Amino acid sequence: MLSASTVSTSIALPLSGGFSDVFGRRWFVLIGCVTGIIASIICIVATSDAVIIVGSLIGGLQAGSQQLA
Repeated sequence: MLSASTVSTSIALPLSGGFSDVFGRRWFVLIGCVTGIIASIICIVATSDAVIIVGSLIGGLQAGSQQLA
């Protein structure tokens, strides 16, 4: 679970950094907030380990976009 989050954070951070120069940081902060809520809901309703890993993966995307602020 931790490695899924780490890998997705390391992918999302440079991508969101480059796109935020074009579109502005505000959008990435807002998208990160919504993505974090979705990841939390997925982990809460998870019935198997695979679903928790997917939630952690989405949470890593959220962390990558939130580190810009």
